Formats: sequence, C-alpha cells, structure tokens
Amino acid sequence: MILRHQKFENIGEHILKLQNVLSLSLELPAKEYDFLSLYGTHAKEAGRFRFRVHHGVQKTESVRGSSSPQYQPFFALMSPDTSEEKGEVYGFHLIYSGNFLAQTECDQFGNIRAQIGIHPETFCRKLVPGETFFTPEAVLNYSGRGLNTMSQNFHTLYRRHLFPKSYAGKGRPILLNSWEGMYYDVSLEKIEEQSSLARKLGMELFVLDDGWFRAGNDSRSSMGDWTCNEKKLPGGIHAAAEIVRQNGLKFGLWFEPEAVSQKSGLYEKHPDWALHIPGYGLTEGRHEYLLDLTREDVRTYLKDMLDSYLRDGEIDYIKWDMNRPLTEVNSALLPPKKKGETFHRYVLGLYDVLEWLKTSYPDLLVEGCSSGGARFDPGMLYYVSQNWANDNTDAFDRTLIQSGFSLIYPPEVIGAHVSITPNHQTGRITPLATRYQAARLFNLGYELDLTKCTEDEKEAIRRQTEEHKEERSRLLDGTFFRHDVPNDNYVMWSAVTEDECLAVVFQKFFNPLCSHGRFRLLGLSPDADYTDIKTGETYGGDELMQIGVTVPLMKEDFHTFVIHLKRSNG
Repeated sequence: MILRHQKFENIGEHILKLQNVLSLSLELPAKEYDFLSLYGTHAKEAGRFRFRVHHGVQKTESVRGSSSPQYQPFFALMSPDTSEEKGEVYGFHLIYSGNFLAQTECDQFGNIRAQIGIHPETFCRKLVPGETFFTPEAVLNYSGRGLNTMSQNFHTLYRRHLFPKSYAGKGRPILLNSWEGMYYDVSLEKIEEQSSLARKLGMELFVLDDGWFRAGNDSRSSMGDWTCNEKKLPGGIHAAAEIVRQNGLKFGLWFEPEAVSQKSGLYEKHPDWALHIPGYGLTEGRHEYLLDLTREDVRTYLKDMLDSYLRDGEIDYIKWDMNRPLTEVNSALLPPKKKGETFHRYVLGLYDVLEWLKTSYPDLLVEGCSSGGARFDPGMLYYVSQNWANDNTDAFDRTLIQSGFSLIYPPEVIGAHVSITPNHQTGRITPLATRYQAARLFNLGYELDLTKCTEDEKEAIRRQTEEHKEERSRLLDGTFFRHDVPNDNYVMWSAVTEDECLAVVFQKFFNPLCSHGRFRLLGLSPDADYTDIKTGETYGGDELMQIGVTVPLMKEDFHTFVIHLKRSNG
C-alpha cells in the first residue's frame, strides 16, 4: 500500500494559479491490462465494469459535486487472467468526497499511465505568496494474488488508519429504520408500536427517518428549519426519544443538513445561503436546494442546530443524508478570482462540520447516506462509522451491490437492511431467509413495518438477531472473501477467522439444466480439519479449498445455502 498526495507552496512573489493537481500518477510497463471500475446509478450503485485497456485515454469521473453513484473514486488495472483468487492488480482509490478524475492512458508504444485526483475541469485554486495547498490522499494498492487480496489490503488500511476510533473494531447495533415502515407519515403511536416490537425481536437501535419535521407527508417543504412538527409528534423529539428509550432501545434521528426547501423559514430569511448564481433561477432536486457550505455562517448555523438536538444525550445515532447533486455552484461570498474554488471549498466546508461533530460527540454513531450510496467514499468514512449502501433493499440486487462495495470497503461499514416482500423498489418476492443472508455478513439492520409480519416471521427475525449478536464480533475479526463460482447464477461470500468459516452461497434462479454446484472455500488452514456445524461431517482444509463442497439443486429462485465450519484440529 502506497499513499500519495501533492503539496504546493507558493514561495514566490506572485499569485500561483493551480488548475490540474492530481494526487497520484503511476507509469506501468507495456503489457495487456484490464480496467475495472465500479459504475451505477441511484438504486444500482457499485456494479462492476471490466474491459481491456486500449490506446488512448479511458477514464471515470464525477463533476456532480460529490463522489456520485455513477462511479466510485476508484479503478483497478489488472492482468487479463485476474480473478478473485489469482492475478496481478493495481488498485487506485481517492480519499475525497468531491469531483474526481481517475484515468488511464495507453500511449503509441503500449506504455500505461494511471492517474487519480481532483477533477481539473471544476477546479482552480489561486495561491498567494506564502500559501500552501495539499491535494487529497490517494491510495495505490498492489496485489499479486487477485482481487480478494486487493480488497483485504484496503480493508486493513481503512480499519486501522481511517475509520473513527470510537467504532473501529466494534460491532454496530442492529437497527430498525422507520423509512419503509412509515415513510413521511410518522407518529408517536407508530414509534411506540415499532420500537416495542423491535426490542422483543432483538433489535438495539430505532431510527426515526425523514418526516419528523415536515409540514406534510412529502418532500416539498420544511428542509433547513429542523423544527419538529409537534402535530405529528406531540412533545417533539424528546417525546419520541423517551418512548424508544423506555422500550430499551437506543434512539437515532435522520438529518439532511446540507439541503434547504424553498418553502422553509430558513430560505425566506436567508435565500443567499443557498448555492446560486445571481440573476439565474435555482434548480430543484428532490424539491430542495443546497446550502453554501463554503460560508462560515452557514456552517455555524448547522453546528448550532445539530448541537441543540445532541447536547442532552438523547440521540445515539445520526443518519446524515444528502439527496441531490450540486447545481448553480457559486458562492456569493467568494470574490470573482476565487469562484473556481467553490466545488472544493464545499467539500472542505462539509468536512469542517463533520470534524466538529466527530470531535464534539465522539461516541455518536453516524451513518453516511446520499440517496443510498451516492457519496460512499473513504473521505466520508474518516468522519462516519458506516455508510448506507443503497436505497434498493432487494436481496437479489443487493448481492451484486454489496459485492461491488466490498472490493474496497470492509463489510461492517456497508449498511444492509432486511425489508418487506414484495420489495418496495423492485416488486421482487424473496424468502425472508434470503433477505437476512444477504445482509448477515454486513452491517445488519431491518427496514419494514413489524406490525405486518406474521408470528412465524417475527420468530424468524428474533432468531436472526440472536444469531447475528453471537457472531458479529467474530465477523469483525474475520477476513472477507468473494469467491469465484461455477457460473454467474451464483454469488458466494465468506468470512474466515482462525477457527471458523461462515460462507453464504446465493442461487439466483433455479436452472434444471445445471449440474450440482461445487464451491471452494478460501483462507482455511490446509493441514487442519473442519467440522460442518449443521451436519457434523468433517473435512480437511485442503479438501475444502481444492475440491470444495457441493450444494444441491433447489427448485426455488433466490435460494441461499449456508456453510458454517469450525476448526476441529491442526
């Protein structure tokens, strides 16, 4: 692992104008490489896209103001035969939450140049004499043993040196989020019902999502005021928190601090606080504008607002959301010669508020969110202890989304929720067991109306939370693997510790023309024996890794197989 940044210091007598300040540039010898990126869109982030590097420039980028759902600030160059388990990989990742450029150029002789950093098209920084500028840190990660080793390098680096220390190495609470169960129509009665049931079913944290401050049951107003609607919640957030705490759970609250509604007291009083270009109209996204975080008065307002909710200690968790890209990117306070700094100064302003939050409330659990995973990046993960992966909670889609994010992030920071079926985003029907297994190895939560669950479903959920509590500390200590599988009808993950292996195999669709699938384990000791906890059968570690285990053909779409092994000797 090699980290790189650039330092620019103006030691002259004139203004220095910076326009292209990439953080890392690497020359590689001429040979064939594949280019791998994580692409997507809202509700479908972190899909893999792989192709052979050709002559010219190949790039991924964001000019949306954040790291974006379209591309991660990441790419990899690898040998054409590289898989999860073998082959050379050079992985590149930018620790930054704003516009980025990640590119590879193959010249006329086949030589390769790889670069990553702040996007030059939306950046201009002027340094006066004596001033210094640092670019964001970029990570270069080499693996000679396939994509899994690249991922494990990233996981170890970020666990040890990036994540907030208060939750590093600690299990996250199992939460119930109110969004898909209530949407905007929140009430104390519903909070009482849901939190009471959540505690009985083994959950530890109740999160009140959007709706608690809205004038109505939609997204058209009130953003930026952050005043609880006491017609919905008599007694305000204090009353909601008290109900949840009396039911034995921690209490969490949703905020979208960067946004402001046109129909809000804040916008009426301070229209200039929104990002805007004088003389031009503003573009709404999700019925809201974005505040100008380059302004100190705006940041002070946000800190004071958050402090008013946090200082009494009733809130244990914040979901920090951001639901739209930046438009009209202009700060009224920046002079004309500094307008090119607005995008970057917005990110620095965001980091300033998050640094204050992290320092003032070090034990607060903060989850990043941006319409799902639209700002899921290592810059944010320096300040937040976990990130919501995707607004799509469908288990089938999540197997691909979470596989993508696991290329660069450890499982405990990837938010994964069990939701209702038919799924609210896709309409797909999947078994409850499959929905749980899709979330089990990650940051487990639930997002559904518990009152609509059958007694059998409630009992199954109770068993799931009990099982996860028993295993989550071991999962944190484990090494995460994605597996090369017989065909693309399967996805396989495992978490391996010194004495245990927990593997999950997902069968997407039943195919009567396929033979029984054989799945090889990874990361075991070849000289040890392992016992299958369910069947009691014992296998050699070398046998499990070289030959594998066979799973039956199940006449069921979206079926999961669980392989749980304990080391018995060796």
